[in-house]
Parts: sequence; structure tokens; C-alpha cells
Amino acid sequence: AGNKTGLIGTTGILIGEESLPAKNTTPESYEIHRLFRLMVDSGCKYVVMEVSSQGLKYDRVAGIHFDIGVFTNFSPDHIGPNEHDSMEDYAASKGILFKNCKTAVVNLDDESVNTILNGHTCKVVSYAINNNADLKAENIEFIKENGRLGMKFNTTGAVDYNFTVYTPGMFSVYNSLVTIYICNLLGVDNTSIAKGLETVKV
Repeated sequence: AGNKTGLIGTTGILIGEESLPAKNTTPESYEIHRLFRLMVDSGCKYVVMEVSSQGLKYDRVAGIHFDIGVFTNFSPDHIGPNEHDSMEDYAASKGILFKNCKTAVVNLDDESVNTILNGHTCKVVSYAINNNADLKAENIEFIKENGRLGMKFNTTGAVDYNFTVYTPGMFSVYNSLVTIYICNLLGVDNTSIAKGLETVKV
């Protein structure tokens, strides 16, 4: 949509088109603020940030109030001696985000959503495929077009529009739904959202 954006996450750090390496999914707090300053100085309007449960647990994002917090899914992939000793600790750590954001966009199809939102202090909106949510994907199709595989679907609720993403799998529909909802909340028009999704590559 023409808005310069920063990214902090597992895949690295982007400031517009400039790429920097990342040691952790969520860097230490002083590094996050240094990156925010670089992003502001370079004209970034938004930052998309992958906030890990470790980052939340160890206060790397303490004092940062997020406009939008996202819950996609919950599974036992971070249980162990160097991360979380139990699913309860893992869930509680993830839940910290929803006490530090204005709006939560959550996957209503994940059975852990209420556990994660326990004690939340934010407005909550939802997306789903299988449940009735504020934004829902319908008429989902696997497609093969011009040698590319992908997904085609339409949304109802907060956004009524048709979308295509050229990464196959239901997870791509879920990831697209949360992207569509966030962009809608930020005032991005549907045409720009659809064009953006069509360019997604892995």
C-alpha cells in the first residue's frame, strides 16, 4: 500500500528494503529500541514484529504498547529446559502480549485461544475458517495457475472480498486472514491487500 515498513523476527530484520541479521526472534530490549530508532529515521510508518514467548517472559518488550497483538496458534513446540517447563508457563508467557496491546486479532479455530487471552486488557477481534468469527474465509480452493500452486478464497464479515495467495496449504489461508484483518484495521484498501497477498513468496 506504499507504506514503508520495518520487520523484526526469526527471518531477520528489515528496514524497508535494507536487511540486517537477527540473533534472536525477539532481540534484547535495548536492541529493539535501537532498531525502532533506525526505522523511524528511515521513514518507516509501521513495524511488524514477531514477539516470542521468551521475549515476553524475559521482559524484552516491557514498556512497549502494541497497537495490534496477534494470536495464530498454540502447540507444544517450545517446551524444554531452555524454554518453558510446562504448557501452562508457555501459555501464560504468550498471554502477556494481550495485556500490552490495544487490539488483539485472534484465531478462533485454535482451541487454546481462551487460555491465551486469560486476563487480557485489550479489545478482541477474531478470524476463522471453521467457526463464526469477525472475519471468515469461505469457498476455499487449492489452485494451480501458470505453474504456481496456491489458495483462492473469499472473506466475509469485517472484509468482504476475494483473495489469492500463491503458497499452498490451509496455513496460508489462516496467515492471509490475519494479514487481511490487520491491514483492514490500519486502513489499507482491499485492492492493495489483495495485490500484496498475490506477491507473497517463501
